[in-house]
Amino acid sequence: MVVQIQIRQLDVPPGQRVLLHQINWHEFEFILEELGEDRPSRIAYSKGTLETRMPLPEREVNKEIVGDMVKILLEELEIDRECFGSTTFKREDMEHGRSVEYLIKLYILKNTKPKKPEIVNIT
Repeated sequence: MVVQIQIRQLDVPPGQRVLLHQINWHEFEFILEELGEDRPSRIAYSKGTLETRMPLPEREVNKEIVGDMVKILLEELEIDRECFGSTTFKREDMEHGRSVEYLIKLYILKNTKPKKPEIVNIT
């Protein structure tokens, strides 16, 4: 017997994750649409496997602190940045989707060029 449930029926406790296997790309996009953009959970998809994670509250506090520090550092170094919020980036050709936290790090590292240090004469 096959049982169908709505994805919203899943309750993932903080600090835990749920893996769903044999999910095709169309189902992945449908699940993202059903959950909406203001979901507290993190979603990752790779070649048929969907992972739903619920971060711990203290992790979210630390994430905000680190995020603020990174913004200050980038501003001081005059490096342009973009804040994507809780976006999930998707690449259907690679059958891959991931939450924004990991991709922001790659975006910053990949798109920055070292600047020539400015010499200041203080005499």
